Amino acid sequence: MSKLSRGASATPSQVGVEGAVLAGAIDAIAPDPLAPTLALIRESVARGVQLELDYQNSQGQRERRRVDPLRVESIDTDWYLRGWCHLREAVRTFRLDRISNAIITEQPIEHRATDSDVRLPDVLFEPSPDDLEVTIEVVPSAMPLLTDYIPDGATTVELDGRIRTTLRVSHYHGLKRLIASMPGVATVVAPPSARSAVEDWAREGVARYR
Repeated sequence: MSKLSRGASATPSQVGVEGAVLAGAIDAIAPDPLAPTLALIRESVARGVQLELDYQNSQGQRERRRVDPLRVESIDTDWYLRGWCHLREAVRTFRLDRISNAIITEQPIEHRATDSDVRLPDVLFEPSPDDLEVTIEVVPSAMPLLTDYIPDGATTVELDGRIRTTLRVSHYHGLKRLIASMPGVATVVAPPSARSAVEDWAREGVARYR
């Protein structure tokens, strides 16, 4: 509801979702390649058991993780698992399209969202030492849509009717999709590697139409 309020011109009506309906909606909305992983995670949550999975981070490194699954969330077509990572001994967010070789174990979960040592923040993205910083310019009306990506204390200045600010992203793949969803609204300013990543991805997309 908080996200809806930030992107709406008026206060949204209250929304209620029944559990079984939500499960069906996940199956219907999720892209086919992710459906088996979503089903596996949902089963592990229902049974209260841990997952083992291979995860590729934003630097391309792959590690075997053991996770207590806590919550599955989506932003547009991107799906994320939030859970307690036993390797890092902390809550971590995992992109489902970076998960592979996931299996359900018979080991009961050791951490729950109600535990005192587990905190699930309201925002999906929290600062990480591995984050990439990107400078963008965006029209003021679109700023509420970027709240989760703007770090605390980020400098914002107005230039020719646009806002220049800093985003933190875990990898350029997510940045490409974010900018593509805001054509003419947001522009990547720096660093050059981020500009090139977005430009190359857009050019490849255009080429496919030919």
